[in-house]
Amino acid sequence: MPEEQNRTGVLAQVRNPLIFFALALLVIEGTIGLVVSQSQLTANQQFYSILLMAFLFLVVISVVAVITIWRPRNLYEEVTTLKEFINSDGFQDAIEDVLAERIKPECLTNRES
Repeated sequence: MPEEQNRTGVLAQVRNPLIFFALALLVIEGTIGLVVSQSQLTANQQFYSILLMAFLFLVVISVVAVITIWRPRNLYEEVTTLKEFINSDGFQDAIEDVLAERIKPECLTNRES
């Protein structure tokens, strides 16, 4: 069960393309690195495996650069409108907490003049 929670936590962090590219690069290079270190490859095969890792790194950097130039809006998360944010439950709870902390209860009672 803890392993499933770890996976869910990692996947919950993938919210935009930059994080996805970083995660994909880590998975690819980790897999290739593990295979290279645990296998009985010759020196030439190990060298070419490292070159493959470097090439994949450059491909990911290039893809991110292309997206940054032509579609920069796709690199950041969608920002909700201010009205949606203000009406969200989390914001309302935060406001209530601040008010409860800063306003004295006796100031909230109705006083008749």
